[in-house]
Amino acid sequence: MIQLRCTKKVQDLLSFKKENLSEPSDSHHIMGNWFVNVFTQNRRNILVYMNEKTLLSFVLVGVTKSKAKLIIEEFPIGLARLLISEGFSEHQISKVVASLQEIEIAPTASRKFNGNMNDIIFMYQNYIEMDGGLECCDLGANIKKVNRTPQRNIDWEYSITKAKKLLIYAT
Repeated sequence: MIQLRCTKKVQDLLSFKKENLSEPSDSHHIMGNWFVNVFTQNRRNILVYMNEKTLLSFVLVGVTKSKAKLIIEEFPIGLARLLISEGFSEHQISKVVASLQEIEIAPTASRKFNGNMNDIIFMYQNYIEMDGGLECCDLGANIKKVNRTPQRNIDWEYSITKAKKLLIYAT
């Protein structure tokens, strides 16, 4: 089981009630839990998913209150797309995605990860803006750029490098 740890902003956007959220707990999943935040660009909500162990991230564009279930339903799909685009083997991808049967929603519980998430959001916003906005940008290329930016909290490694090291054990 993993948890999608949602910021207060995401909880409010998707109308999650505090009493319906799980308590933050450690995950035994190979990649651990994921953090979820939201920002607005070109009047559209963009969810950002960030892994706690690797800071690997990806985005989901256009989530509204009426599509709150997408936060869970689209997560494995978005993660699989990310792993495919990054050249992971089919075996690694299927092993990671198959282990995502149980997903809980929990509040964030770490200022450190909230800080990392804010830095990542800043990068996404700037890359999208530099490319001319959502209609013109290549989100896939921007996701790759963000995941290839050295991160202090993972010893200045790239998120993608850290993820590849971690998922070697999934084979």
